[in-house]
Amino acid sequence: MENPHIESLSLRGTFYDNILSVGISSLSIILAVTWIVARLWNGKLPYRPGVFEFGIGVFAVGCIISTIAASNRRAGITDSITILSSMMTAFVLGQIADTNARKKLLLFAIIAIGTANVYQCSEQFFSSNKFLIEEYEQAPGIQLEQIGIEPGSFEHMLYEHRLYSKDVRGFFTTGNSTASFFVLVTFCIFACFDFKSSIKKLWIPAVLVLIFLFGLFETHSKGAIASFIIGIILLFLTVRFGSVLRQRQVLIISAIIILAVIGTAFVVNYGIKHETLPGGNSMLVRWQYWSAAVKIIRDNLWTGVGGGNFGAYYTQYKIPQAIETVRDPHNFILNIAAQYGIIGLAGFCTAIFWPIIKICRQGKLSVKSESEENRITEIITNCGILAVLVLLFIRPAFARTALGSGEINSTYIFAIMYIITTMYLVPAFCFGIIFRLCTKNPEQLRNHQLNNGAILCGLIAMLIHNLIDFAIFEPGIMTAFWVCAAIVYTDYRTENTVSSQAAPTKLKKTVLAAGAIAVATLLLWFCIIPGAKAAIKTERANQLFEKGEIEEATALLISANRDDGLNPTPGALAGEMFIHKFKKTPKNSPQVLLRAEKVLLAAIRRDRTDYNNYKNLAEVYRIMAQINSSERAVWSEKALAYFQKALVYNPSSANLHAEFANIARQQNKIALAIEHYEKAIEIEDAFREQFRIMYPDRDVFSKMGNINYINAKEKLEELIRMRQKQ
Repeated sequence: MENPHIESLSLRGTFYDNILSVGISSLSIILAVTWIVARLWNGKLPYRPGVFEFGIGVFAVGCIISTIAASNRRAGITDSITILSSMMTAFVLGQIADTNARKKLLLFAIIAIGTANVYQCSEQFFSSNKFLIEEYEQAPGIQLEQIGIEPGSFEHMLYEHRLYSKDVRGFFTTGNSTASFFVLVTFCIFACFDFKSSIKKLWIPAVLVLIFLFGLFETHSKGAIASFIIGIILLFLTVRFGSVLRQRQVLIISAIIILAVIGTAFVVNYGIKHETLPGGNSMLVRWQYWSAAVKIIRDNLWTGVGGGNFGAYYTQYKIPQAIETVRDPHNFILNIAAQYGIIGLAGFCTAIFWPIIKICRQGKLSVKSESEENRITEIITNCGILAVLVLLFIRPAFARTALGSGEINSTYIFAIMYIITTMYLVPAFCFGIIFRLCTKNPEQLRNHQLNNGAILCGLIAMLIHNLIDFAIFEPGIMTAFWVCAAIVYTDYRTENTVSSQAAPTKLKKTVLAAGAIAVATLLLWFCIIPGAKAAIKTERANQLFEKGEIEEATALLISANRDDGLNPTPGALAGEMFIHKFKKTPKNSPQVLLRAEKVLLAAIRRDRTDYNNYKNLAEVYRIMAQINSSERAVWSEKALAYFQKALVYNPSSANLHAEFANIARQQNKIALAIEHYEKAIEIEDAFREQFRIMYPDRDVFSKMGNINYINAKEKLEELIRMRQKQ
């Protein structure tokens, strides 16, 4: 349930993590397709495909269209298969869990994983966060170097802010994501256990609920807590007034739609009028994310910008005073619409909301024990043993843990034992003990009706929270969400659709086999193999660069650039390394800069919206103009042109405007230089005013840098005086 898909490319091991995410997602899709084909091959598909599967299919079409239109197609493919793998895995698991007992086993596994996350949150809350702060205060430079942040930069300020906020995130990216998962897990407890039974039998679910409420408290996520309270109110209403609600379901659904429209209108009107939303700084920045996302959707309505491409487009649309640059709009509807277009949004929402609507209209919020599971004890034992073995042996092989290096002494050994115990042994123990406690009574598994109403309330609560967050797109949380949705929907389909048991013809079998082979081949050829080659070489190149072996590092990156024809990252990193190499030793041949130009142009062809590649290429041309006096005008014009292209995709960067103005000034383009110095100062002033509003008790931080800000003002005054004299 961890999130191996890491956004920052400066962290060590990031490229391994990304290819691990791609590999797991691709394998999940291949296994899901193989299972479906095998069922169809034997004529044992439980039912004809319905609207839930139709939604997945429509979303897949949206993924294909958006990836074709994407600026960075490698990112588009990666994000698309990550989401599709969760949806397809959940669908298959929902079919395999065709009895009441098996459905509960799936939910118990989610609950047990959630307990391991609560333990990890507690360890961070009481120990590791405090240790991390102490370590940072003793040697801040070492920690910043490990995560690729330049001391004194704006990113340094943001890192300190997050560090001292002591975010408790468990195995996920943020505390908000973990809290969202805890909300869903708590409602899974309500669904699985009979809370009307004797007090003696209630101690297990009661303790579990208290554990997850404590986990919610540790994360300090106000949005998750609010959504949890809404879910509890909905569950109470369904239990207390279920029959009344079913009789007036059309009226209630209409009222919900009207309230949603009114609420959206209020939010939009308030945001436009005040340029923020009620709820402090967190809602202020969310309004900025959403405003930019709406503009992206407006300009890319049908195709979207492609999965994983939101961050590159956000810099083009964000307002100048925005404090943060993000890769997600923190709203699941805006996320899907912006990245996958209207078609992808239609498929995604159909798959999400159709189970909720159908179950509510069906009026049955509990599922009868439809068939007896004679092998339940054996299944419990096998599932428990397999899960614990995965946590103990498979997970450590892929998890990235910085054990460090040094003299092997008692302190070093103690540190290793502590990490192994806290990160691997205790989480596995928590999972095993909770899974065992939940499943120790096979009769309860078979006989107690699964409460679909509780699952629905958990799904709704999680969706409400993800109107202001991105937790639902973390692979582990996303899979748990879709598993719960599939469990609810398969109950409806089982009771309302005629089974199809006819064996297919030889032609159909041939088509099925060919389709499965084609899917597996495409994923291997376009995702796993090129991604793995590029990731291994890129990671190794980063390690060599840290050791100062730049020539070997760039050679590996160029090779990685050839291995993965869609990935712009190796070329972009190689370009940065070539520039660094030349600046470190200016006597180097200009051929180093020409090599940088070549790989950066390749990176731009693979991702036309990443302003960093244009900026770095402009820097190459600026240096060429300095060292080549005979062709200075030509190189300067190129530098100016590519800085201008960088500004197209990041017009709110004060530093880019200042650098552009510097080159224009050198070329004696006075009016152009004045325009961009003024723009740089205007953006910096707007940012400082926003900073004062958000952090009134802190000294104002300069995103542009105080020295650059003062220089821009001085140069602007100088140019204005020059123009007046003319």
